[in-house]
Amino acid sequence: MKRQTRLRLVLLAVACLLGAGVVELGVRLLLQRTVDGQLHFRRAPIRPYVLPLEHTRRMIAAYEQRQERAGLVHDPDLGWTLAAGRGGINGVGARAGVEHSHLTPPGVLRIAVFGDSFTHGDEVSSEQTWAHALQEELRAEGLAVEVLNFGVPAFAIDQAYLRWRDRRQVVRPDVVVHGFVYEDVYRNLNVFRTLYVTSSELPFTKPRFVLSDGGLELVNHPVMPLDAIVPTLEAFPDHPLAQHETYYQPSHYLARPWWRARSIGLAVAGLRRLDVGPRGVRLDDEVHSVPTSFHDLDGEAAQLTLAIWQRWSQEVAGDDALFVLLHLPRDKDLERFRTTGRMVYEPLHAAAGERFVMVETREVLAEATATRLFMPHRHYTPAANRLVAQQLADRLLDLAPRWARPSAEPSPGAPPDGAPAAAPAPRVGPETPP
Repeated sequence: MKRQTRLRLVLLAVACLLGAGVVELGVRLLLQRTVDGQLHFRRAPIRPYVLPLEHTRRMIAAYEQRQERAGLVHDPDLGWTLAAGRGGINGVGARAGVEHSHLTPPGVLRIAVFGDSFTHGDEVSSEQTWAHALQEELRAEGLAVEVLNFGVPAFAIDQAYLRWRDRRQVVRPDVVVHGFVYEDVYRNLNVFRTLYVTSSELPFTKPRFVLSDGGLELVNHPVMPLDAIVPTLEAFPDHPLAQHETYYQPSHYLARPWWRARSIGLAVAGLRRLDVGPRGVRLDDEVHSVPTSFHDLDGEAAQLTLAIWQRWSQEVAGDDALFVLLHLPRDKDLERFRTTGRMVYEPLHAAAGERFVMVETREVLAEATATRLFMPHRHYTPAANRLVAQQLADRLLDLAPRWARPSAEPSPGAPPDGAPAAAPAPRVGPETPP
């Protein structure tokens, strides 16, 4: 009897080993390898991670070859920006089919909008963006306004703030609108773009604020020149910027013995795809795990975001202008909201709504079930942009006493000339993330 039991246990162990071997073989056949040797499964990186040295080197070389015609260009102050005179970007740096004067035309109210690709209007033409639709909505109400769109694809909140600071004295807006998606909060914690999105074709670094003695300190500013990026990554564990790069966790790059079993790495990557626990928020398949969460209002991501918005709003108020936050939920945000009535970042969202003028769009977008809201690469459709603009226009009309100054009363005639003309949707960036 004992002999039979031992035999059964041996056979069971052999069967388990064979099964594990078959699974391991199958996993290895499914995995893909990047030029740096990083293993991926359906765009999800498998640990141990590998620094994207060769990929970054190739992207820099590709950028340098097309620099004279690139839509997104390296910028010492912002990391990257839109090239004036290309892709529908006018002389003041705004996306429009016409030029804007540095001086606000007499009797006209000027609204400047800042943000990432959802503000810029990726995948739609200039006249199909929510910025242009906002101008149309307000003009239809008899207000003489012009809306300048300074959105830049892939921007974080800190970059949007710095872009406003750069354009502040150039266009002198009466209203400053920051259109944001909540992924931008996590971008605030990033310095090297290719460490945040491992397949990014933007090889640049970005400036980053850090909390210091209750205030904000700007690091990597001016940003690192292109020829220093790869050498810095090669010696990254010892570089001062490593402590400020949230998406570089040294332990994730260690070749532990158990990672030789690729099935274990795949299982860990699979767990990261689930929104489980306060430390497990998934952003994108190509983004490495994030050691902070929207669930933690006391965490760096939330506190840094609120601090940037606080400084921004105070400086706008100092210009005798109005600062407005515009919430732009992504497709997965709306799916969760329709199902649960909440969003994963609810604590931070509530805190921002209490401190700043916030225009909410999630209800009107969530209710538009019969309307196609997202383009193939997950940016807003023209219809979604129109819904956003209507919500923002309604709120701005309610707030008109705070920004519609006596010197700019609505004129009884037609709205001012210079409405942006139709322009084809430019391909300013190679990525689908905003």
